[in-house]
Amino acid sequence: MPPAQLTFWLDSTLPPAGPDEATPGARFLIEALAAGQWRLSIDGRELVTTRELELVQGAIYQACLDVIHHRPEWQALIHGAAIAWAGSAIGLAAPSGSGKSTLSALLVARGWTYVAEDLLAILPHGKVAPWPLPISVKPGSVAVISAAWPGGLGEPRAHPGKAIMARMLHVPPDRCATAALPLKALVLPRYDPDGDDALQPLWPLHALARLAWDRLWIGYPLTRERVERFIRWLAAMPCYEIAYRRIEAIDAHFRHIAGGAHA
Repeated sequence: MPPAQLTFWLDSTLPPAGPDEATPGARFLIEALAAGQWRLSIDGRELVTTRELELVQGAIYQACLDVIHHRPEWQALIHGAAIAWAGSAIGLAAPSGSGKSTLSALLVARGWTYVAEDLLAILPHGKVAPWPLPISVKPGSVAVISAAWPGGLGEPRAHPGKAIMARMLHVPPDRCATAALPLKALVLPRYDPDGDDALQPLWPLHALARLAWDRLWIGYPLTRERVERFIRWLAAMPCYEIAYRRIEAIDAHFRHIAGGAHA
């Protein structure tokens, strides 16, 4: 039986299929092994054996995306979120607690399309695959998200292993992307009540260091060819950082990047 932390995550983000759901395309098995290890298998094929529950979670994400997209050779899997305007996506890549999920929820409430939460799955042609998981709303963001999404938040639940009460925002399907979208830019956001809301360009090397410090997967086994391919992709991708405080300013900046005029 998975520990409480993993069970909470599975129940919150990947709830069991209902009786009318189609036959599942893959079956996952999580096993507790000796010495505190966990093994994840899909259709009898071992994916990962580890003591790190976060790696089990990441492997489940990747396996689901592999099944949905017929096992492509991913350009990269980046910890982040994504929203879209006028058919173009913007990736929000930052560590937990930076405010990226709050930012994406507020932008979707203002008319943006919801693309992805917790994972930017970049396909070989540079598009970002839809991964619209429920948005985990931490206590500090409840008031602002509740105002933007009246009645949209679920009941608070204690998050095992963390001293927080998480609430989930399920974005309606008609507000979510249904196909991969071109990624126009990567933005590394950070909520700051004293921020200036100004987009600051990031050199590719600085962006690489920030992404690698968090959670970044560019293939296994890691080869020189994979690394060089990712660096070429990142060098061609516009990257920015921003200390934000006003959603109106971010909305205007991002619509400009995506290629649409600010309403």
